[in-house]
Amino acid sequence: MPVYGQGANTRDWLFVEDHALALGQILARGRIGESYNVGGRNERTNLEVVEAI
Repeated sequence: MPVYGQGANTRDWLFVEDHALALGQILARGRIGESYNVGGRNERTNLEVVEAI
């Protein structure tokens, strides 16, 4: 699997169901004009993900 550069870029991985639940919460409780950042506190580098696969 190709990895760009050193594979040090970090991503926050989130289950699709958890993301969908968060979007539902934002739709139900959010305020117009606000911004929301949905994260899973599950950060991994691209290289860590490739090694796990």
